[in-house]
Amino acid sequence: MIRILFLVFPLLLSAFEPQPVAQSPVIGFAKIPFTDPYLNMERELLVWYPVDPGAGKMPSRNPWDLFQISDAPPANPAGKSVIVISHGYTSSPHQLSWLIRDLVANEFVVIGIQHLDRTGSVVQLNHWQRARDISAMIDQLGLSRFASAVNMDNIGIAGFSLGGTAAIWVSGGRSTQLDSVIPGPESVANPEEFSLMEGGLASLDRKMMAKNWRDSRVKAAFVISPAWGWIFDPKSLHKISVPTYIIAPAEDGLLITGANAGFFAHHIPHSIFQIISGKANHYVFIAPVDADKRRQIDPSGHLSILFEDDSSVDRCWIQSRVSSEAARFFKSAFSK
Repeated sequence: MIRILFLVFPLLLSAFEPQPVAQSPVIGFAKIPFTDPYLNMERELLVWYPVDPGAGKMPSRNPWDLFQISDAPPANPAGKSVIVISHGYTSSPHQLSWLIRDLVANEFVVIGIQHLDRTGSVVQLNHWQRARDISAMIDQLGLSRFASAVNMDNIGIAGFSLGGTAAIWVSGGRSTQLDSVIPGPESVANPEEFSLMEGGLASLDRKMMAKNWRDSRVKAAFVISPAWGWIFDPKSLHKISVPTYIIAPAEDGLLITGANAGFFAHHIPHSIFQIISGKANHYVFIAPVDADKRRQIDPSGHLSILFEDDSSVDRCWIQSRVSSEAARFFKSAFSK
């Protein structure tokens, strides 16, 4: 028996392929300029992609990034699946660098854009423009030099906060409940934080807000702490057929999880819904940065709320588990 075990063990070990472990991750990064035909302005499609481990690297100029970048060509360009990311309100796609890093490490190509959440200093509520941004990103990727490296039949979306809402839009949800756009205490933890929304009501295009923004090219949605549940039509959510994974903290602090993430999960058929227990808050999904980078990002300290975690919360651990779930979910969705 002992002799047989010694014979079997080398066979098992020989089937194991170690993966390179680098001191710091290196991710391919490119900016692709294009003219937005709807807004008639120049914008940039951001693309993150796998590169060979030995690719030349440079520090990212964006202080939110948790990786080094490279302009090397894609590694093994052979039809990689695509994940569109959509960031939170008035923030940046780079704030999701923890998610970008792990998706690229799992051989996905990730694309993003800086959504235009403000008109100058004026609050605007035409968030349907994000759904149009997502479709425009997919269009531009198909026209870019990366088109031959990706599988345009395997496209998913991962969105955080208002980005999660955008993921619901392009999956088929419709925001037709517009009589009471300003949320009440049943939907948000602190209604005063949404009081400035009243200034955007006059310019709100309700017809465009209620439009069907479904993009059939999106085949799966990973939705993180979505907002605006109060404006969605449950009947439209019942018709969503793409695989959907919704995750949110129990004690969000900004949004009432049950009325937003829970509302979407209740009405979207066969959706996965996970609540993160404990005292993690809404901003636990923002990339962690050290004190020096914080001063670089926000010298005034106005964004300090983004970095405030309860002493019981390990932000990096939560982000590592959430990004792992996202990668597992998309691989499963695209394998069917």
